[in-house]
Amino acid sequence: MAGHPDRFVFARMSSTRLYDGPRDIFSVTTQEATRQVVVQLRELDSEQGHIVIRVESGGARYRVIILDDSDESVTVKAVHGPYEAR
Repeated sequence: MAGHPDRFVFARMSSTRLYDGPRDIFSVTTQEATRQVVVQLRELDSEQGHIVIRVESGGARYRVIILDDSDESVTVKAVHGPYEAR
């Protein structure tokens, strides 16, 4: 569906007024029609694939792992982090 996430939702997620620090924004599936409507989607850290959150023992840090879901091999495309849990 074009416009999901809606451009206003994406603007809030990326607003420095709400949070002025760095951020990573991940999406599991971004349709071409959505990319045309929401130009800022170029700022996404992932826009296709399975997203796995791997939390370290104790829960203080975690990583975001992006898996390629284009075939059944499900290989790792990217690993982001570690992030500090808050």
